[in-house]
Amino acid sequence: MILRICLCWVLAGLIPVQAQTISLGLFSQGQRTGWEEKSFAGHTHYSLIADRETGHRVLQAISKGTASGLLLEREIDLNQTPWLEWSWKVVDSSLLKQAGHDEHLKSGDDYAVRLYVIISDPPFFWRTRALNYVWSANQPVGTVWPSPYTENSTLIAVESGTENIGIWRSYRVNLRQDIKRYLGMKGDKINAIAIMSDSDNTKTDNTVLFGDIRLSSNIP
Repeated sequence: MILRICLCWVLAGLIPVQAQTISLGLFSQGQRTGWEEKSFAGHTHYSLIADRETGHRVLQAISKGTASGLLLEREIDLNQTPWLEWSWKVVDSSLLKQAGHDEHLKSGDDYAVRLYVIISDPPFFWRTRALNYVWSANQPVGTVWPSPYTENSTLIAVESGTENIGIWRSYRVNLRQDIKRYLGMKGDKINAIAIMSDSDNTKTDNTVLFGDIRLSSNIP
């Protein structure tokens, strides 16, 4: 009887249900555990520092004509935690300021800051797909386009241009729905997540900061 009453209260909203979260990047606590560097062209320098504006611990990335990212391999069920939440700040970027490159071409495939998720479909390794959320130099926010390097990677502009350089920007996207919509996959899991600042193709410089990264439930 007590269990039945409690269940009714929960359904009626009388007992608050706490949101479920999965922490992926706890940079504010000085943690980089599990994040491994993957180099494509030289080494973007990643380090934990205190943000001068807030005093909070953050992850700083400095790319000088380089392209390497930090990868966290972790299989996660998105059915309970479909919302991907993160924040970043572009401190300075000659890449964004020049804005003369074509991001649809390999020669212009650079981003001051990006976050991407990787979804595998074993045993069919060729069906591994990636969804990239990027700060574009010249594509309007909401623009979606394929990577010039591989059709298995899709890019989405969540920020664009130079207007918000020097400002912390926060994002919350329904990752499960985005995977279904843009990659045509089930969207019920991811296998890895990565962050990156790259400028190897355009030979430019970026200094960016990453805040914490997490997945959360539908509950606000």
